[in-house]
Amino acid sequence: MGKRDGSPSLYGPELFQLMLLYAYSGIEEWEKIRPPMRAMARGCLGQVDIAETREEAAETLNTAFRIDRMPLLKFIPMPQHAARPKFGRSFFLPICQVSDLGKRIGFELFIWIEDDKCLAFRYEPAHESSADEPSAHDYGHVQLCHSLLAGEFGTKIPKWIPDSYPAMPLAAPEPLSRFLALMTAVHGNSGPLGVKQIVRTLLTQAGLAGQVQHYIGMLDPMLIPPDSNHG
Repeated sequence: MGKRDGSPSLYGPELFQLMLLYAYSGIEEWEKIRPPMRAMARGCLGQVDIAETREEAAETLNTAFRIDRMPLLKFIPMPQHAARPKFGRSFFLPICQVSDLGKRIGFELFIWIEDDKCLAFRYEPAHESSADEPSAHDYGHVQLCHSLLAGEFGTKIPKWIPDSYPAMPLAAPEPLSRFLALMTAVHGNSGPLGVKQIVRTLLTQAGLAGQVQHYIGMLDPMLIPPDSNHG
C-alpha cells in the first residue's frame, strides 16, 4: 500500500488494511465485467455510485459519513464469491459516523442478482439504549434494507422488503470482526474460495503473511469449526 492509499485514521490500521486490500482485489475483477452487466448493477443502485478505480475506493475508505460528503462514498466491488455464483456481484460500503460520543462503524452490503433484481443488508453495532430511552436494537445485528447510505438513497430493491425486522444478532462487537462477518456471508468459511483463504491470499500477496493468523483468529470464535473431513 502506498501513500496515495490514504490514512487508516477512521477505521484503525487493521480494518483499514484489510478493507483496502479487499477493495483492490474487487476493483481488479470489476474492471473485467462486461459493460452491460456493470450498467445493470449501477442502475439498481439508483443515485449511489460504484467505485470504479482504486483511487475512488481509497477515497471512500477515507471519508466519514456526512450529508455533505455523500458523493465521495461509493459502493466498492467485492471479489467474486464462488466458482459458480448464484448472483451477479456484491458490493460493500463502510459507514463511519463521527459524533461527540465517538465513532459508530457499520457496513452496508449490496447484492446485485441479475437484471433489476437486488438486495441489501446493513451490519450495525448496538444502538444506544438506556432505562429512560430503551432501544430494541441494543445489540449488534444484521437486517435487510431497501435504502442505502444510512437510509438516505432509494434503490430498485422492492419496498415490501422489511427493513427493521428481522434483526439477526451478530456476534461481532468490533468493526473488524463485523467486516469479517460480512465477508464470510458472501464467501463462506473454508475451502479455496472461503473467507479464510481470501484473507490469507490478500495478506500474503501484500507481504503481510505474518499477520494472517491474527485475522483468522478473529474469525474462529464467530464460526463453527469445520468438520475434520471438510474445509
